[in-house]
Amino acid sequence: MISNCGFHELDNFDALVLHCKRICLNMQCEYAGHILRPHGPMIRYREMMPDQIDAVLHAAETAGEEVVTQGRISDSSMEAAAKEILPKESYVEGANAYWRQEMEKYSKRARKR
Repeated sequence: MISNCGFHELDNFDALVLHCKRICLNMQCEYAGHILRPHGPMIRYREMMPDQIDAVLHAAETAGEEVVTQGRISDSSMEAAAKEILPKESYVEGANAYWRQEMEKYSKRARKR
């Protein structure tokens, strides 16, 4: 499973992972693992944190290789792909600034009408 989320916390994926594991159990097949990307929008901003983002992308690539060669993703690759790129406080601050800017654009367009 591969999933992306705009929220910072990894536990936002808990229900999804459990659901997919239950589907595998019901279908009598093995759950091969997952690549989870919390605070996923950060991936677009490689220039801000190239080392952290490259490490996450490398982990996702390694996870893909593991699925092909071993039939499952290692715990270390799953952990590395989900690793924090930016502290929560900084992420929330940036997200709030982005949404304030977007709301201002919308307000300006609405006033012109």
